[in-house]
This record gives sequence, C-alpha cells and structure tokens, in this order.
Amino acid sequence: MRLLWLLLPFWLVAKEISLDFLLNKPRSTARDYYIWRFLDQNISADKAQKALELAKRVNGKILRRYAQKIDDNATKRAITCLYMPAKKLINQDASCIAAGINITKFTQLPRKKRIEIFTKLRKFPIKEDLKFLLSDNPLPAIKHFPATFLKIWLASSKKFRKEHLNSIYTKEFLKSLAKEYRFNSFAKKAVFENLDKTIYSLLRLPPSFFDAQAAFYLGLAALQRNLKHTSKSFFLQSLQKAYYKDQKDRSLFWLYKTTKDAAYLQKLLLSKDCNIYVLLAHEMANKEFTNFFHLTKLPDKKRDLNLSDPFVWYATYQKITLQDPKKLLKEFNASATQNLYAIVFERATNYTMHPFITPYEKQLEDIAFKPLLYAIIKQESRFIPGAISNSYALGIVQFLPFLATYTAKKLQIAHFDLDMMFDVDVALRFGIDHLNYLQTYLKHPLLIAYAYNGGIGYTKREVLPLFGRFDPFMAMEMVGRDETREYGKKVLCNFAIYKKIFGKPFTLLQSFERLKQPALLHRFGK
Repeated sequence: MRLLWLLLPFWLVAKEISLDFLLNKPRSTARDYYIWRFLDQNISADKAQKALELAKRVNGKILRRYAQKIDDNATKRAITCLYMPAKKLINQDASCIAAGINITKFTQLPRKKRIEIFTKLRKFPIKEDLKFLLSDNPLPAIKHFPATFLKIWLASSKKFRKEHLNSIYTKEFLKSLAKEYRFNSFAKKAVFENLDKTIYSLLRLPPSFFDAQAAFYLGLAALQRNLKHTSKSFFLQSLQKAYYKDQKDRSLFWLYKTTKDAAYLQKLLLSKDCNIYVLLAHEMANKEFTNFFHLTKLPDKKRDLNLSDPFVWYATYQKITLQDPKKLLKEFNASATQNLYAIVFERATNYTMHPFITPYEKQLEDIAFKPLLYAIIKQESRFIPGAISNSYALGIVQFLPFLATYTAKKLQIAHFDLDMMFDVDVALRFGIDHLNYLQTYLKHPLLIAYAYNGGIGYTKREVLPLFGRFDPFMAMEMVGRDETREYGKKVLCNFAIYKKIFGKPFTLLQSFERLKQPALLHRFGK
C-alpha cells in the first residue's frame, strides 16, 4: 500500500500547536482534541488556563493534562484525587478523599473501610448520600426516598448492587420509583446484570409503566424465563412507545420470534430502514432486500474540499445539518465527495434509501476481508478522513490515541504524529493491521465488531460467555455496553450488504447458526 504521510500538508505534520491556532478555530470536538494535545506541550500555566477556557467539553483527558501544567497545587491535587481509584484513595487525607470519593468507589470498599472514610468526611456535606451506605443492608434506610434510592442503586458498584440491592420490591414501592426519571435505567440495568429478584418484581408491574427501551429488555427477561405471554405484552409496549425505526423493527422482530405470528413479520418487511432486523426478516420470508444500492457512478470532478482537515469536516457537517439535503446533492455529486453524497442522499430520502460506497479500491485490491473493513469504516466514520469522536478516536478507522501510538510502534513508523491518522493511507494500514490481529482470535464478523469497539478483553470476558448461555439472537441483545451492543448489530448489517455488493455468498441466518458454537469461533483458551 502506498503511504503518503511524507507528502501531507504542513498543518497535518506540524507537531507544535499554538494558542493562536486554538483561538482561531471554532468551538468543537476538533478544537478540544487540539487543546488536549496543546496541554501536552511545554507551555506555561497561563497558556494552559487560557486553553482550558476554550474547551467545548472539559473531559478527564483534558483535565488531567491541565493539572500537570498549572501552578495551583491545591487544584492540581484535587484533580489528581478526582481520578484516583478507591483502593489508593482510602490512604489519602480527608480533603483528597472528599475530592475523589463517589458512590461507585465507596461501594467498592468493604464496610469497615466505608465507615472509616465516612468518619473522615463529616465536615463535607457534599457526601451526604454516603451515609446510607454504611450498612451492608441499606434498603430500609433509603426506600422512603425514591430519588435517592435510584441515585444510589444506579451509581453503586456492580458487585455491591448484586450482593446488597437485589431484592423483591413491592408494587407500591416500584410505582413510587416509576415517577422518577431514572426508573427505566434501573429496570434496564437489572436485566443486564441478571438481578433475578429485582427482575421478578418489575415483571409484576404493567408494561405501561416503562419506556420503549426498558419494556423491550423486560420482554427479553420474561422470555428468558419462558413467560411468553408476559414477554409479548412488554414487546407490544416497546413497539408502541418506540420513536426510532430500528427500535420499532427490533420489537416487531421479537414479537415474531415469540409468537410466530406472520403479521409481525409482514410489518417488518415494510420497514424502509436498513438494520439487522429488516435483513433477517427478508431472509426469513425468502425475499430479496433491495432497499440499498451500490453508489459508484458519480462524475469524476475535482472538489477543493480537504476532508482530512477536521475543521473542514466540522464546517461541512454544520452545512449538511442546516441546509436542504436535496440542494446539497448537486454540490457533492462527484466521486471525490462520494462519502458526503451518500450522507446527504440518505437524509434527502428521510433514511428510506441507503447508499453504500466502496472507495480506496487501489489501496485495498489485495485485501481479502474488504467487506468487513468497509462495514467497520462505514459505521465508525462514514468514510470521513477528518472525523474525531468525543473520546478523540481519529480518522476513518477511529483509532484512539493509545492504539494509534501502539500500532505505529508495532509497524515501526518513525516520527509518528497522531494527526497522521487523518491520512487515509495511514488509517487503512493501521485498520488492516488491527483487523488481522483480531481475526487471529475471533472467527465471526459480529464478534470481531464487538472487539473492535469494546476491546478484545471485554469481548472475551463479557461477550463470549453470553453466546454460550443464550441463543445467538438473545445473546446479541444482552451485550452489556450499549455502544458495543448496537455497534455490533450495525456492522453485521453493513457486512451482509457489502458481501452482496462483492457477490460473495452470505446469509445472516446461517451466520447466526454458526454462533451457536462459539467455541469454534474463537481461539481463546478456557
């Protein structure tokens, strides 16, 4: 693969970032990324303060680097304590503990240590909620305060929740909780953590108490317990309350799975969305899914639009979101901006027609797993070279800085700079290397997608056991991290369509059959 980083424009390879550069850029995630990088340079405390004030979103990445530059030792100490783990925090002074302790960290500690810390914090009323957690049986103390109960229940450590907050709750108590905005998060977390007593209590409430998401997951919980009539009621509530197309389609799919009523399948076949449930429905009904097209024939016209520049992409994105998409189709009607044309086309059709593009053909001509790579890039960045996420994942392959730096060392790239990730050739080389690594351990596109998003350790530890415990369709829904769960579905949907585009045999139903034997789909030891 040809590598062009030596020919990148100056702004991409320049390692030094000035305050003037930041001042002249719009308030955006892109500028936050450069603030984060600016704070890693040899700058004064005054410049660090000015840079911090420019941030759109002061996250932990920025705050920790800021703390290393300022002269205010008290603030520096407070920020250090804020991110200190519980086991280390307990050995600090009271002011440090006050700055760093929260409900999650507090409930990670044994009862004796919780009491010891609370004694030190008596002069800090901000820690008032912690008083309810001095006992290993906090329920009697907090059950009269619904908002406080939900705050503590949701913020507690997973282990503490399972050991001390998993209980049979009365209908009256749950009805009082249902008035609080965090109630549905409570129900959803109970399902994902398999808190059986709590789930049993929640299933005794009418489905009308829950929003679309909570009702759906309680429907799954009922189905896992072979309560099909109950699960149907919750799936119907989810369908009624759902706003997004994919959520409606998800409910229809599971109503069909639960009842085998063909009417639900027929409704799902009418969906104009492009998601895993619609594709599965078409396979089940032996019908061809035609609601997509391969976007290839665009004019070969030059476009003076450097989408490798994150700020150019930011300005373009603002334009796309604010202007009439039908007018923008003409502007972006060129092979050089096929990524933008695809985005705008989908918006112009109100997401009822779905274009799929296949750029970088010369760079990828010898790559055997192009459908998977395209499926991931489409989901990660929509093929935008200058894309930056809130966590500073970079470029078309959305590598986080630590992974980009690690891969550069692995590939022996001298003088690597993170901004090189905005160059398509560099990003492709890194993405291919990482997918090669993941495929040495995982042998199914859905599992590889989970690992790409959530990490191979998370996939091994949390995801693979689900496919040993549940039917693959259920396992797909029970992945605990929201982002990773939905990411996997979308990548698998993209993958199925790219396989069609490349004329390679693939069916989702057969693919899910393979998932029934997870031991054959990975190379991890026991």
